[in-house]
Amino acid sequence: MGPIHRSTLIFIHGGGVGPWMWADQAAFFSGEHRVHTPVLPGHDPRRPEEFTTHAAAAHSVAGQTALQEAGGRVTVVGFSLGGQTAIQLAAAYPEKVDRPVVVSSLLEPRRGAPVLAALAAAAAPLSGSRLFTRAQARQLLIPAERFEDYYAL
Repeated sequence: MGPIHRSTLIFIHGGGVGPWMWADQAAFFSGEHRVHTPVLPGHDPRRPEEFTTHAAAAHSVAGQTALQEAGGRVTVVGFSLGGQTAIQLAAAYPEKVDRPVVVSSLLEPRRGAPVLAALAAAAAPLSGSRLFTRAQARQLLIPAERFEDYYAL
């Protein structure tokens, strides 16, 4: 029997969360696949880096996962902001990305986006409130054991 060729899966988290959101999926698939859960720029509380563009995020993911050195082509799964990054990654590295899987991502600009951006900016000071963040985490169905990870962002 020949060598086993494990495929590579890259799970990209959404905005305001981190790689921890994929912990269950990473554990499930890691027996059969090489699994990567990179951190998007601006989402690591230990590094003062801002999210600037989808292209920069895709480049960061490619570097963190050693995409160019990956044997074979990879499947990239992205949620929300991670889905937008997955599309950018597939466009930038078509020879490496076999299947982009996009979950709950806005791929075309919405009408009223400037109004939504203004509302988000107005609500930003609330993000430092533990009480507000706990209420938000409940609405987003973030498990209690992941709250500290969520609050750290």
